[in-house]
Amino acid sequence: MYLYESNVKFVIRIPKNSYKKLIDPSLSDQIVRFNKKGKSIHLRVLKFKLDSGIEEILVTNLMDEAMDVEAFKSLYFKRWGIETKYDELKNKLQIQKFTGDTPISIKQDFYASIFLSNMTSLVKQEADELIAKEQEPKELKHEYTVNMNILIGKLKNKLVQIILEKSPRKRKALYKKLMEEVIRNKN
Repeated sequence: MYLYESNVKFVIRIPKNSYKKLIDPSLSDQIVRFNKKGKSIHLRVLKFKLDSGIEEILVTNLMDEAMDVEAFKSLYFKRWGIETKYDELKNKLQIQKFTGDTPISIKQDFYASIFLSNMTSLVKQEADELIAKEQEPKELKHEYTVNMNILIGKLKNKLVQIILEKSPRKRKALYKKLMEEVIRNKN
């Protein structure tokens, strides 16, 4: 209701069994009236099947008829990178866990996690390119990439050491060793 009243445009995925009584199962694109807190609002409901066969249901306040179900399906998939980033920040880096309770310690933990996340992205990109180059001559069924859990763990343990190393030669050697460990642990 807040987004609707604030005139913010949104597309939200809802569970398949939500609002069963309101949504016509035979229609892939429909306008549905929702009643919340004594107020009635009209939202667009779109249904489509993923390539896996799973049905997705989206609810939106975007009423532009030029946007069909396929356009919303495409829009829905653009969220994936954002969702995986949230998963990384919340579940892998545990950004919500702080080592202290003072404002400064919370800020330090937050910014350290964001810095680690950014460094992880850079190292992942480089490592994935090296993995792809290594696999190029092979005819494999699957494309291998870096195991993010391993990468985050290794980087957490070695990043400060690499940054603080005064000798460029030793720093480069530490980084090379890190990359070799990360590349070995692909999935």
